[in-house]
Amino acid sequence: MLNINIHNHTTFSDGSHKPEALVEHGHSEGIEVLGISDHFATSKVRCPHPPQLKEYISRLDEIKQQYRSKLDLLLGVEIDSSLKRTDFDSFNYSDINLLDFILIEYVEDPLWRGMKLNQFTQFVKKLTVPVGLAHPDIELCFHKFDARDVIAEFEKNNIFIELDTAWHNARSGKQYYHLAENFFELLKDTDVALAIGTDTHDNIDDVSNIKDAQDFIERKGLERNLELFLDLVGLSR
Repeated sequence: MLNINIHNHTTFSDGSHKPEALVEHGHSEGIEVLGISDHFATSKVRCPHPPQLKEYISRLDEIKQQYRSKLDLLLGVEIDSSLKRTDFDSFNYSDINLLDFILIEYVEDPLWRGMKLNQFTQFVKKLTVPVGLAHPDIELCFHKFDARDVIAEFEKNNIFIELDTAWHNARSGKQYYHLAENFFELLKDTDVALAIGTDTHDNIDDVSNIKDAQDFIERKGLERNLELFLDLVGLSR
């Protein structure tokens, strides 16, 4: 299975390591596809805002070209879906669409007051770049919906789902995806793409902490869904 980790924060936002350090460490640990997804345009942490986005993309693109023989580097951001913490009206969508992917956190999350599913899908329609849910607690956030209806919305809008192995994205001693096994079993034979992330911040070893998500994907027979993510970001193999 592909060694992929798309969710990593750097010194551009609230991460402790420069992007070059993450790339070097990822390569040494056998990561084949690495995504940088710093926080963007939120008031909750230090991060790039719309006027800095082009500079952020330009710097990461330089690193992408520098390390292209070692791994595939994907340029992304993580956006907080709370309308109180993120000023969506300030977005320049032509700049955002220069990214390789976007992660959106807290959709339908009552604890973090994220945007509603219908607001999220309307936001996605403004974008040409692939959009996914960051570390979603499916069981908590989407319990009031019929799972098949949610999956149909994701398929229609090409929304992917991140399986995040970080223990701070867990509940009851289990990562969120383990709490929603029935939902993920329904994804087999659908066109909902899956990606793997670790929400790396301080511990650089988190970059390679992907095995639990890989095992989950293999156990559920969702390898094709992981390959669909590669299609979304233009890395078909």
